[in-house]
Amino acid sequence: MNKLKNSARNKFAAAAIAIAMLSAAHITYAEDALPQYRPQVATAADAKFPPVERATRPQGVFVPARHIAMIVPGLRKSEIYTLLDVPHFHEGLFFVRRWNYIINFYTGRNDEYRQCQYQIQFDKHYRVESGWWKDRECADLFQRDLELPRSEQPAPNPSTSAPVPMVRQQAEVVSKSYSFTFDFDKAVISPEGQDVIAQVVRDADSGAFGRIVIVGFTDTVGAREYNDNLAARRAAAVSAELTQELGDAGSHLQSKVYARGGRDLAVATGPDVRNVDNRRVTIELYK
Repeated sequence: MNKLKNSARNKFAAAAIAIAMLSAAHITYAEDALPQYRPQVATAADAKFPPVERATRPQGVFVPARHIAMIVPGLRKSEIYTLLDVPHFHEGLFFVRRWNYIINFYTGRNDEYRQCQYQIQFDKHYRVESGWWKDRECADLFQRDLELPRSEQPAPNPSTSAPVPMVRQQAEVVSKSYSFTFDFDKAVISPEGQDVIAQVVRDADSGAFGRIVIVGFTDTVGAREYNDNLAARRAAAVSAELTQELGDAGSHLQSKVYARGGRDLAVATGPDVRNVDNRRVTIELYK
């Protein structure tokens, strides 16, 4: 696979930092003014794609083409969550260098749409290195949508783009469970959260567990899309902290990260209700 030139990587990395800063501050920014990256069409030597039937979201999702174009080299995994959410296959966080997604594009023939496989590859520092489409038709559909005026871009289909509920095998039992809360509209880990993470690291470091699941939540204040992004950033912040603290000791752990927004509430409330117990992240360890 051809490596991107250093000058291009530096430009894209600078753009990625700008995107991250703006996203963290919840500022509306002019996406069209940012540099855009075009994923390439992969050959067998460039990327190997997993079978669609193994996906956690085999129905795929509809996302704006501009979100994919904003996944530029240099971007961190946590920053991808705000654009695409978690990957659609059983690909953990720790020491993983590829994420795979199923992206849906309308073909222009009534409500017909095409499912496309998209892969992000990371460098040794786990920053975005490159993006790949499995086939040419998908690359062309992406390019078409990217060039359409915003008002003419296809709207998501709610019946196929809704988040997929978490499904656990019935035989699977949580061995250890942890939780802590966040300040309103924040994804910054509190001192209390740091203490909980330290306990998770001590338990996981024992080697008695094989899988970790991290789930981010919000209360019911705000729009669903916004809350899903906020929940994803909370979960991403925790996973990044765990990755750093566990180091090589976490290499054996399979990991999953989910964003549940204002759903699966710890305390049942109506809409637009602030509740600190619902602004949380849960961490579960499985043997």
